[in-house]
Amino acid sequence: MDPIGSYPHEGNGDQGQVLLIALVVTSVFAVSLVGAKIWARTKIAEHLGWDDLFVVLGVGFAIAAIAPFVKALHAGLGRLAQSLRPEQVVQVGCWSYIAQYIVAISTAFVRLSVACLLMRNFGTTKYWRWGLLLAIIFIVTTKISILILLALECRPLQKTWDPMLNGSCWSWSSRSAFITYQRATGIISDWGLALLPVAGLWNTQLKLRRKVVIWTLMGMGLFTGVCPLVRLLQIKKYAVPELPHWVLLDQALWAVLEMNLGIVASCVSSLTPLL
Repeated sequence: MDPIGSYPHEGNGDQGQVLLIALVVTSVFAVSLVGAKIWARTKIAEHLGWDDLFVVLGVGFAIAAIAPFVKALHAGLGRLAQSLRPEQVVQVGCWSYIAQYIVAISTAFVRLSVACLLMRNFGTTKYWRWGLLLAIIFIVTTKISILILLALECRPLQKTWDPMLNGSCWSWSSRSAFITYQRATGIISDWGLALLPVAGLWNTQLKLRRKVVIWTLMGMGLFTGVCPLVRLLQIKKYAVPELPHWVLLDQALWAVLEMNLGIVASCVSSLTPLL
């Protein structure tokens, strides 16, 4: 099967507006829900928890990621490399790398927020406490290792986005294995945290209608887990030299969805008093 798929072969074919729309819409939605969550917790519950702190940090880094994404779009992200000047190609790679790093930190805080939220609501038994503690350790250790490895892919670091520099980078097989590791840990974290509330909510004394609403909203975490899966399946496109920046665009789009919809999923259960 042709890995290029339905991408156009001629012209600039600027697809960057797709990312820009997704970035703006999901960011506004995520920030609004975090604000509603904090308001509900302070006005109704009258206290904040670790989950609130982590989601605020997560949305803070999500907001910080907007600038490098916009810079990458301005430099030419979403267009064929052949239509860009060499310095634009380097700028796209540089800003995309910075955005990737910030997104990785944001998603770590968001997953920690969900884990702490589950701990607060369901961590009343030894089984739940140990299970969620292991989940937190898994999230922290895997994300730290990813951030370290991201910085070690090339020496000097600038060669990561500027292949003309003297230096060395990992082989394609090593990079492919690292990408697989990144996506796989994201899938495990997102799906695991999304499925845990189903068992926890079953035995609570909430009305069935509210349980269904919470299950539906927390089920967004399952879609969040689909995002790294899609990014994992896109690995083969990196081998297509004429489409490097369209591939970067795909990765950026799904990274934005994973980050901001993860923030949404971490907030919705705290808004049940407003339902």
